[in-house]
Amino acid sequence: MKSHCFFSHLILIFLTVSLFLACMTGCGGGSSGTGTRNIEGAILDNSGDAITNATVTIGETLEITVTDEKGYFSFNTPAKTISLAIILPASSHQLAQDFQLASFAPSSQSVSLIITLDPSNNSTAQSRLEVSAMLLAPCQNLYKIDPANPKQFLQIEDYPINESVEEKILCQLSVVLRGINLSSSSVPVSLEAESCFSDTPPLLIDLQQTDINGMAILNMPIINDNLHCSYTLRTQLPELHGRDVAYSFITVRKQLIEAAE
Repeated sequence: MKSHCFFSHLILIFLTVSLFLACMTGCGGGSSGTGTRNIEGAILDNSGDAITNATVTIGETLEITVTDEKGYFSFNTPAKTISLAIILPASSHQLAQDFQLASFAPSSQSVSLIITLDPSNNSTAQSRLEVSAMLLAPCQNLYKIDPANPKQFLQIEDYPINESVEEKILCQLSVVLRGINLSSSSVPVSLEAESCFSDTPPLLIDLQQTDINGMAILNMPIINDNLHCSYTLRTQLPELHGRDVAYSFITVRKQLIEAAE
């Protein structure tokens, strides 16, 4: 395994904070009331190489995890103010950085932070990408946030869908990106449909570019058949170092299949 000298590298931390707040509306206005947050990220050096076995601690709750072989880590936490302490492998040096979630846009469902730490002069630089997505009328009440996964949305169980026939509902999905120094004025945002069967490749439903305000509207036909068991909203930027921001929309049909397995 490649060794990483603490003082010979700038440390690049890519942190995604998916907010799941009682006061926040998700796609369709669902709310949870639990106040938990999913925090995930990757710790890389300035060459883009993963730093494995780094210890990451949330100061408020003392929850601890260790980065995997790709430098990734993940938390589900009720902490309201996120203070991350990071201890690098083969090093006694501890890095600490506070993230005030209240400073993010209330509608943002995901916040991706890129933080560059230079221990040689104790300087810090950061940028962030905030993402919010919402189904527009008349489809705004079709999905709710999954209490177990803030980045997943479930079609409501009492939605009147007939499993014996193919149905289609034409919806639109509004996506807004904020806060990062984007490499261009427009960013591609895509929507894919995944089949109930794993051997079937995803279908590209729509691909749009964000406008100068960071907004894109995607067509999202909700179809009751085996080719549209779930939908995935994706956006990827070079600044995210190969990781995309993705949200899943799980239909009633898919939920029934998973419950039967």
